[in-house]
Amino acid sequence: MSNWKRFDQNEFVTSDPDSLTILLYERCLLFMKKAQKDFHSEDHKESVLNALDKAYRIVNELSMQLNKDEALPASVKDVIQSMEQDYLTAALCIEEAVHNGNLEKLDIAILTISNLLEAYREVKRRGQ
Repeated sequence: MSNWKRFDQNEFVTSDPDSLTILLYERCLLFMKKAQKDFHSEDHKESVLNALDKAYRIVNELSMQLNKDEALPASVKDVIQSMEQDYLTAALCIEEAVHNGNLEKLDIAILTISNLLEAYREVKRRGQ
């Protein structure tokens, strides 16, 4: 295993939940951007599908992390419902890119995940 992979694996294993969530957002964006870049290469199909599969799995994982406890205040439930919708939008756009090669849909997924990442970082920065 290369030093970089060991470092990367160690970062994943030893990170706190907030850092792991940020790492998932960043990796999701990385995979989607890699798919866009690889789409224009000659042997693109396998690498694009692999990157999009990873991005899709991350979006699903992020969605599953949402706290859907019924005891939460209505305002928090509204935010969670909005986030669920954003994750669904990103997932559907990734599926569209996979099945139809529609890179414009991938732009929407990237923007959606980027916005969620920035919002998450802002909430973390404020200590909420």
